[in-house]
Amino acid sequence: MLREAVPALGVGAALWLVGWDVATGATDPVLLAASALGVLGAFEAVGGLGAAWSAAGGIRAAADRVRALGEQPPAVTDPAAPLPPPSGSALRLESVTLTHRGARRLALTDVDLAVAEGERVCLTGPSGAGKSSVLALLLRALDPDRGRVTLGGADLRALALADVRARSPWAAQSPQVLGRTLAGNLRLARDDASEADLQAVLRDVGLAGLLGTVGLHGWVGESGERLSAVERARVGVARALLSPARVLLLDEPTAHLDAAAAGALLDLLAAQDRTVVLVTHSTAGLDGCWRVVALLVPAPPAGAPPAPRPGPVRAAVAAPTG
Repeated sequence: MLREAVPALGVGAALWLVGWDVATGATDPVLLAASALGVLGAFEAVGGLGAAWSAAGGIRAAADRVRALGEQPPAVTDPAAPLPPPSGSALRLESVTLTHRGARRLALTDVDLAVAEGERVCLTGPSGAGKSSVLALLLRALDPDRGRVTLGGADLRALALADVRARSPWAAQSPQVLGRTLAGNLRLARDDASEADLQAVLRDVGLAGLLGTVGLHGWVGESGERLSAVERARVGVARALLSPARVLLLDEPTAHLDAAAAGALLDLLAAQDRTVVLVTHSTAGLDGCWRVVALLVPAPPAGAPPAPRPGPVRAAVAAPTG
């Protein structure tokens, strides 16, 4: 209310002061209008300063948080002299222990996992057991505290980050969809993909309907807001499939799908002629070509205080389903 009252008082004062001269004929009437508009313009120019001053403290605090984040060391860095990319695509975790930054408990302890070239492996287990952490290690988004992670026999820490990421595309459960066309988002995986390639992969992942609604060259909205969460997740899977990489890493690709759609997607992934590692809470729909690896959370010692998150885990290989 004060913001509106002050300009009104200013206009009133201008009209009173200049209006008397206009009434006596000492001043041109045009000056009366100019005075009123000038007062309004002046208040319009400075009207937002009060709100800006009120927000300044929050802005400074946000800037401090951004600055502190920028000063943190990166989780992973390129080696000084990276090795050439290996020819093979076998994956291995060797006695891997991992603690997330700032966490009080270990995420993984002494995990050993071998994924042969061309093998299809499903990681399962309860929430917090470390399934996504294993994917992060394979992608080298994180480095282990102890042990090593290898691709084609080479320690990931000895390879250039760009080479690791190019060899192992990751389909996140909630993938990043950019504010561009559907085709532009898909071509992030392979920029030379033809329109026929894009249409085929959309049909493969059950998104043929988008060809008639959004269209390949249709705008998907900021952060893919024109797509549902399930459609955005499938776009992430489509990008991974479109990539020529020999390894696929997928985090909960069947989440929120009905049984028929989940089974069709699992069959599609099983038919890939490359190494596939996926995370899921449910093994329903997996056939005998998948090897199931369960991440088990051991019971805490007697008398131990309750943990804020599940404790150390070990990888245990379950019998293949089907």
